[in-house]
Amino acid sequence: MTASRRALDRSGLTPDAVDLFVPHQANLRILEAGIDRLKIPRERMLVTVDRYANTAAATIPIALDEAVRTGR
Repeated sequence: MTASRRALDRSGLTPDAVDLFVPHQANLRILEAGIDRLKIPRERMLVTVDRYANTAAATIPIALDEAVRTGR
């Protein structure tokens, strides 16, 4: 989540300005650490690794598809 924090800082945004975080889905512990570090509610981070596991390079496209299909 260091890259997420850096991107936010460079853009002049805070985590509150982001409606939905769609990170790479390596493992749930990393995502939970990111939630804690960014201090965001869990519902603002799209998590799919619990259902699809780590799908390598497809994790973000899968998550984006789910976000669109569920109206997030």
